[in-house]
Amino acid sequence: MIAGGDGEPIGELPPFEVPTPWWQDVAGFAEAAGLSDVQVLRLLAADRARPPGGHVTYLAQISEKSDLSGRMMRVADRAAAPPQAIRPTAPQQGVRPTAPPQSARPTAPPQSARPTAPPQSARPTAPPQSARPTLPPQSARPTQPPKPKRPAGFPPGKRASPSRQAKPQQPQEERTPDSPPGRPPYALPGGPAASVDWARTVLGNLVTAHQVRTWNLSAVWRLDDARGNPVAWLKQVPEFFAHEAETIRLVSKLAPALVPYVIVAGEEGRILMRHVPGEDAYGAGPGLREHVLAAWHPVQAEFVRFLADEDRRQMIEATIPDGRLSAEHLTKVATPYLDTIDGLRELIDGLPERLAAVRECRIPDTIVHGDLHVGNVRADAAGRCTIIDWGDSFLGHPAFDLLRLVGDLDDPGPLTDQWAYRWKSTVPGSDPHRAVRLLRPVAALREAAVYAAFLDAIEPSEWPYHADDIPAALERAASMVDW
Repeated sequence: MIAGGDGEPIGELPPFEVPTPWWQDVAGFAEAAGLSDVQVLRLLAADRARPPGGHVTYLAQISEKSDLSGRMMRVADRAAAPPQAIRPTAPQQGVRPTAPPQSARPTAPPQSARPTAPPQSARPTAPPQSARPTLPPQSARPTQPPKPKRPAGFPPGKRASPSRQAKPQQPQEERTPDSPPGRPPYALPGGPAASVDWARTVLGNLVTAHQVRTWNLSAVWRLDDARGNPVAWLKQVPEFFAHEAETIRLVSKLAPALVPYVIVAGEEGRILMRHVPGEDAYGAGPGLREHVLAAWHPVQAEFVRFLADEDRRQMIEATIPDGRLSAEHLTKVATPYLDTIDGLRELIDGLPERLAAVRECRIPDTIVHGDLHVGNVRADAAGRCTIIDWGDSFLGHPAFDLLRLVGDLDDPGPLTDQWAYRWKSTVPGSDPHRAVRLLRPVAALREAAVYAAFLDAIEPSEWPYHADDIPAALERAASMVDW
């Protein structure tokens, strides 16, 4: 679905295949669509309940200089369209697609400015090229997207996060009936252009912006210099991730090489970060993970000391969301599934006792990255590692970062032992091993709560990104019930 420079829908392009099956990754869309200047605004519909793959409809905006002559039907020509012609937009009631419905945690984020995801479950790797679905003929594609159903897991109208209340977004354009609460500024017509223009006021007009991803958790652009070399990344996040830039800055005061350099943070969730050379470390083995744990522990230990100081504690708590454990909050998210997921009721019934036992282990709360998997680590040939994507950071138990980092290893024992040794040295008399064992199912419960918070904060058309993640996380939690 295409909107013009004024934001009004003007028609629809024929279907085309894109380089990645992950819905939020939009790098290469302009080339695949044969457009010189296009910005994807948001997902409209999909024919699958969840990513990846399928037939997906987006709303994109073109500039006045883009030429689509002969490639797209105008809205005014809809009545005269032959049966096989490209479908134009429906009469205005927002921008409802008549194209196929559609199928942030998600694809590999492109780079240091990249988020998220997800996030928090491990981001799956993209299927091989040969596995990517081919587009069906237009006649086979559904013409009306199914209305998204809000999944169980958190009552509508309640914030799943007890620590941060979303503030109303203040986009460049005035909101319309097609701009419901939960739609971030970068998903509105003119939003991407405004953000890129903002970045150019800092870096100069010679940089070229390449849109890399957009969804309910972030929008990301790579910014190249006149020679095509990446120099920076522009990331824009919704209000519930607004603490990301300041969290990075706090960490950088202790370990500047461990985080991206924030050039500037602006209004409406914009963050401009210096390019980090290297590659995202998907598939990395225990060696790199141990390097990350060894570099991250001193920062977490120092934050323990900061939180013991009243003035510093107040400053940190005003910046980073409070993710300290609450049995009541986790129970609320799990309650709709107690009779449908085996073992979940047993876990929830024993949750207060379990959390009390965690406190007895004497590992103090500190800063937690929140999504510390190897895809959120950028490594270069010299062995330098940079941890990216800090939108999920919170104050809580450090074992959550360990469990995320080693969760996909066949044998996490050696890394767990090294992590425990460091915390025993930092907090004599503590029992890190027992804390990890107790928190393993709680980490999955917390993940379900994070997804419930996303669902409560985003608009219904974006629910398919996260809806299935809630029961999936709860099933993992119930399967881990042991002491």
